[in-house]
Amino acid sequence: MIADRYPDSKKTWIGAVYPDFKQLSVGDRYITSLYWSIVTLTTTGYGDLHAENSREMLFDIFYMLFNLGLTSYIIGNMTNLVVHWTSRTRNFREAVKAAQEFAKRNQLPPRVQDQVLSHMCLKFKTETLKQEETLNGLPKAIRTSIAHHLFFPIVQNVHLFQGVSRNLLFQLVPEMEAEYFPPKQEVILQNEAPTDLYIIVSGAVEFIAQIEGLEQIIGKAVAGEIFGDIGVLCGRPQPFAVRTTEISQILRLSRTSLMNILRANPEDECIIMNNLLMKLQGFGGFGYVDHQTNAGPEIKRHDDITLTSIDINNLEARVKKQERDDGQEVNKTMNDLSLNLENKSELSEHKVELIGPDEGTKSCQLKPEVPSCSNSCLKRPTCSTSSSGSQGTKSTHHKKRITIHVKKESLHQQFGKLIILPDSLQELFRVAGQRFGSYDFKRAVNAEDAEIDDIDVIRDGDHLFFL
Repeated sequence: MIADRYPDSKKTWIGAVYPDFKQLSVGDRYITSLYWSIVTLTTTGYGDLHAENSREMLFDIFYMLFNLGLTSYIIGNMTNLVVHWTSRTRNFREAVKAAQEFAKRNQLPPRVQDQVLSHMCLKFKTETLKQEETLNGLPKAIRTSIAHHLFFPIVQNVHLFQGVSRNLLFQLVPEMEAEYFPPKQEVILQNEAPTDLYIIVSGAVEFIAQIEGLEQIIGKAVAGEIFGDIGVLCGRPQPFAVRTTEISQILRLSRTSLMNILRANPEDECIIMNNLLMKLQGFGGFGYVDHQTNAGPEIKRHDDITLTSIDINNLEARVKKQERDDGQEVNKTMNDLSLNLENKSELSEHKVELIGPDEGTKSCQLKPEVPSCSNSCLKRPTCSTSSSGSQGTKSTHHKKRITIHVKKESLHQQFGKLIILPDSLQELFRVAGQRFGSYDFKRAVNAEDAEIDDIDVIRDGDHLFFL
């Protein structure tokens, strides 16, 4: 256009090369213009077509300045993209290098080094899923809905939760955290403190015990099964190690969260303890072996519930060896250890009594935080928390929950507080005083204004007012 409008057509960028350019077709003139534009844009500049007058020079100045800005923008963005794509790989390599240096400096065993590297590789591969970051950025109600959609069908089919209310499962699922484990990674170590229980979403694990210094596989579990429940619910160190055999997604539930939810649901708490008892009874304590065959550990079915089979002979040998090293004499089988520990009162002050419909009371050693359930569960074995004194006597007192208040006439009104009923009135007055701000209470009455002078007359669910 500049050449066409210029008075002297021969003193133009195209007229200097093609004096009769106006006679050329429109297509040829456009091709010539595009040729000049591309040569200038790519900074090649052959020089065969160049500005011949001041108008064309001015146009070329602005065109080349635009070209510089466009080229800088494109190169800068391409550089950022390349750096962004390679930053994850660079960070991963630096992390692996740091882990290798750490292992070498501390002389870690080769097996532990392999587990560290496997975990880092799996984390690198699953990092792009951004599952945890996405969930943490959502409101709690949405996170709960997503957790129920993903994991509720799996949790409700776990044998430990068979028969419990839907409300309990609704509370448990949001408390679970999904984790990925690479093959041959330890999930639980033998004799580890029972802090969590695990549910397998996908993959498989194997149970391993140290027997006479050698690792032996005593069982396995697949998707939809649970492990770590024996240690958590019985308050004992984990009886065996658990190691993945393939890439596995596992739900982890902390013991603290489980206990808090069970305390709020005593009926479901009883059902869960009964399910655990049925598992132990049906498989000879902590294990089960098919005496008809010599096959290795496999998944058996008991009462239409898939449970993990564990070789009881291996576990007996391991437990006997441990107790022999401690200088203790062991004259019972593994089944006696799991169901008849009440004859060994020196093991612990706290026990859980397992009461069957047609048999005497049995017990297994428990910690104080182990859930308890009353004997109101009919036709099923039940368990109840009891404490033994120095003489080995047991108290059949069932822990009651009561609501305490401050008497309105004497003090300003406060909200009631739900507590576990202590063993004596003096302890009850002390607890009430602490809960309401260091008051020294001397009397307590019930909702009918009747004075309480004996701890045994207080019923489960009573409302007490302190003076």
